[in-house]
Amino acid sequence: IGFKMRTLSEGSRMGYAEGRITPHENVHSTFKQGWHTTWENKRFYYRSSYELDLCNELDEKRVSYSMESLRIQYFDSQKQKTRTALPDFHLPVHNEIVEVKSEYFFDKVNMQDKFREYKSRGYDCRLLLEHEEYSYEEVLAM
Repeated sequence: IGFKMRTLSEGSRMGYAEGRITPHENVHSTFKQGWHTTWENKRFYYRSSYELDLCNELDEKRVSYSMESLRIQYFDSQKQKTRTALPDFHLPVHNEIVEVKSEYFFDKVNMQDKFREYKSRGYDCRLLLEHEEYSYEEVLAM
């Protein structure tokens, strides 16, 4: 008939990009994870103790946020292809994206690629790496 079938990987990527599929809970993980209810009574799934710490800080300050709610396509300069980022936190009142990482999962070049795209779309962005805060400019200078 003249159309090309997608691979499972391609279909999954499109599902994430379009918000039809969300990342699944990892029931076998050794990392701290679970459901968190915000001060606004929203429920989000956190994937690390660092994310939970930020949830608690934002709740204490009564800052509205969502987790993994945005789907942003960016160019991965290492893999030389377009990928979809799911930023850890979105603070809509501040139009800010916050990525939360440990040294173990941190990929400097990938984060720089994402931050460039976030900024080009008008978002402020910052990185919390091992509880240390880095601005957009500091991430690009790493």
